[in-house]
Amino acid sequence: MTLSLPAFRKSSGVLLAVAYTALTFGTAITPVAAEARDGTTHYRAELAQPTTKTLEIIRGTPWQCKGTVCVAPKAGSRPVNVCKAFVREFGEVATFTVKGEALAEDKMAKCQPA
Repeated sequence: MTLSLPAFRKSSGVLLAVAYTALTFGTAITPVAAEARDGTTHYRAELAQPTTKTLEIIRGTPWQCKGTVCVAPKAGSRPVNVCKAFVREFGEVATFTVKGEALAEDKMAKCQPA
């Protein structure tokens, strides 16, 4: 079977489109370590117990998790409210940081489950 030049061009375009989609989708679901490297991490939570969830959207904020560590970009709410919403979904956290700074102890106490 021989491909004519126009048929080859069409099929190579489809292959390029499929490859591009696969690469961009892979970037969107890359684990926590890649997100932490690219500088988009605003929140970082270390869970008391590991989670099997890898991606969870909480109040419009996408959280990417691996094991006991979850990261997310900046959200529109105050950090303590982000922490509270996160804890409602995932449970107790060992640490919760905002831009690399630990959440203040009084705010951390408000964010833990009762």
